[in-house]
Amino acid sequence: MNMNLLYRSLRRGSQLTRGFPEEHNGEKMCKDSQDSFQENDGSEYIPIKGVILDMDGTMTLPVLDFIEMRKRIGIPLSVDIMAYVNSLENAEKRSHAISIIESMEEEANHKLKLQPGLQELLSFLEENQIRKALLTRNNSHSVDMFLKTVKESLINSTCHPNLLSEPIFEQILTRDFRPHKPSPAPVLHICTQWSLPPHNVLVVGDDKVDVLSGHNAGSVTALLLNKKENGVIPEPPEDCPYDVIVTSLNQLLDLLKKPFDVFR
Repeated sequence: MNMNLLYRSLRRGSQLTRGFPEEHNGEKMCKDSQDSFQENDGSEYIPIKGVILDMDGTMTLPVLDFIEMRKRIGIPLSVDIMAYVNSLENAEKRSHAISIIESMEEEANHKLKLQPGLQELLSFLEENQIRKALLTRNNSHSVDMFLKTVKESLINSTCHPNLLSEPIFEQILTRDFRPHKPSPAPVLHICTQWSLPPHNVLVVGDDKVDVLSGHNAGSVTALLLNKKENGVIPEPPEDCPYDVIVTSLNQLLDLLKKPFDVFR
């Protein structure tokens, strides 16, 4: 039986009262394709009808060393890698930077490990008819390697059968799509393809660029903070406009199983 994936948009400072009001059936709201339900206190219950997931560090364990990548390219830690590459007018310098990126991506492909809880999350979304998209700044070859690994992991699992017989993601955008995250353009493109308002879409990622892309598109955002090797959970990036924080995909799945609050 399908569940209702809902979040509640509240003004900052509003009094918190959890739960979906009994007098309004959530399943009916979704069947009627309403985009939100307005409460008397100004809050809105909003169904999540699509989820956009980042790949590296979100659906996979973090393997790419972006600090080392910046060192090899020769840029400060504060500089966005793809923004720097896109700004290069010198073809030779641009080609050199891209070759470094692709070389490190290929190294990471051979170390690829799926994030724990990914199969369960994908099955939950499939069972509840929530649309799924993959949005990454990685290349198409790395995405193909990832999808192959996911399919293989699902063979002996108790996943939803559709994940084996059909494409896992309805929409896949790699860095071939311009402009890249943190621009809202890729998120808006996916929402347009789905004919969904951005506020009915959840964007999940482990980096500030993921959150900015979703936030600026008008979507609700979840920032995944990967534990370090010593088990310490890092602080979120400065000025990162996330709506919720999770430290695992299992925690994200638990969050989606009941209405959760978003302060705007």
